Amino acid sequence: MSPSIAIRVAVAALLFLTGFGGSALLAECDTSVPVLTGFSFNPPAVDTSAGPQNVTCSMTLEDPLSGVANAVLEFTSPDGNSRQSCTAAAPASGTRQNGTWSCVVTLPRYAPAGVWTADGLATDAVGNLALINPASGGFPSLLTVASDSDNVAPALTAFSLQPGSVDVSAVARNVTCNMTLTDAKSGVANATCRLYAPDSGQSVVCGATAPSSGTRNNGVFSCVLAIPAHADAGTWYAEVNAIDQAGNAPGLPFDPVPTLAVTSSPEDVTAPSLTSFDANPKTISVGAAQKPVVCTMGVADSPTGVDTATCRLNIFAFIPPDFVSQAQSCTASAPSSGTRNSGTFECTVTVPRYSVEGAWASSVTLADLAGNSTVYSEALQINVNCAAVDVETNCHFAADRQSLVWDAIAGATRYDVYRGVMTSLVDTNADHLPDTGYGSCQNSRDGNLTDLTFVDTDIPTTGQKGFFYLVAFRTTGGTMGLGSNSFGAPRTVPSPCP
Repeated sequence: MSPSIAIRVAVAALLFLTGFGGSALLAECDTSVPVLTGFSFNPPAVDTSAGPQNVTCSMTLEDPLSGVANAVLEFTSPDGNSRQSCTAAAPASGTRQNGTWSCVVTLPRYAPAGVWTADGLATDAVGNLALINPASGGFPSLLTVASDSDNVAPALTAFSLQPGSVDVSAVARNVTCNMTLTDAKSGVANATCRLYAPDSGQSVVCGATAPSSGTRNNGVFSCVLAIPAHADAGTWYAEVNAIDQAGNAPGLPFDPVPTLAVTSSPEDVTAPSLTSFDANPKTISVGAAQKPVVCTMGVADSPTGVDTATCRLNIFAFIPPDFVSQAQSCTASAPSSGTRNSGTFECTVTVPRYSVEGAWASSVTLADLAGNSTVYSEALQINVNCAAVDVETNCHFAADRQSLVWDAIAGATRYDVYRGVMTSLVDTNADHLPDTGYGSCQNSRDGNLTDLTFVDTDIPTTGQKGFFYLVAFRTTGGTMGLGSNSFGAPRTVPSPCP
């Protein structure tokens, strides 16, 4: 195949994966919460005297833009102390924009008798939260429960810690919590044990969902927790909580007398430091598709090292007639370079399509392996635009069929060229994107990354069936220009140009 007939396709012609017939959607911001348009549950009355009973709930919800992400329905007992709920993660019928969400609430045996009240919440894909009150919409909301009620919370009759002292100067140590609990009627469902340090705010917790000896009515619930290496030295105090199978819990956690003596040298009672922070790109458009923002967090911590680094982007804005609050985050649990004591953690925040536009604030939460944590509010902001699509380069081939040329982009500091072969444009998982991404970086073959030309003398083989190209660009806000296909999916590359 000679250069004159080699198949070379610029980005504008990549239509066979994205479809020819799709119509463009008008980009909008989603600032509205989901709306409840229908609600029902069945049966309207249950008797839990002999055993648990199920109630099937159905909610019809509308959210025209981003669509409902999940819906939660809850019944609350007459005294307000017992609650039973269920969650629907996908519509049983219809779509996320207008569909019916169904789930089953189980009322346990011995549940409090009387009239239980239904409420709930629904969250859409951009994070708008609606509190669901069926009664306010004129829908049925009262469930009648007949029961041999259990209205008494569990009681703690004995407690011990084994061992009663640990030395965590070098390594973490395990401590077993033994909680003897009684509950005459329904029996204990689960118990938790928390130990907390005297000064630093450090704490550890464990839980047991079944007795290790005895019965749920009178038994020992045991669990094991780990006191981290270099934890706060001194006397750690215990706290126990328990709930029975009817949903009763004590008003306040039990505060048993046994304590834990912790020896630690050196001790780590200082939260990690954030030494640097960056997020890219700093300007994104989510009118056509969700967009990634990569957070890079430099950290320092001694002696234990950083456990997790969380990057959070959020906006709180008044958009008449309401205030709108949206947030997205990501967490890195290992350094991408360096060490936990001095390194860089990196993760990617995905900002959903239709997210509200404006300046999103950034913050970083760092937690170390000893349990110290703190939040850093960063001055850096991400500019989100939901009313326009990303600028894309307008590229084409010159008459020599080897020179890819494109128009200049205002503010671009350099251009990145990606190339792939036609036979890789296969979409086996039906996500409207090629399974191997949109090509590989060609910058090592480009002598000038700031001009508007890339010369490719390679000739595709018959098996490759040709080359396709994408041209991205860099600005102070990061890498842009890969754009989205006609399904609204952002084009991605397996390995971005360095």
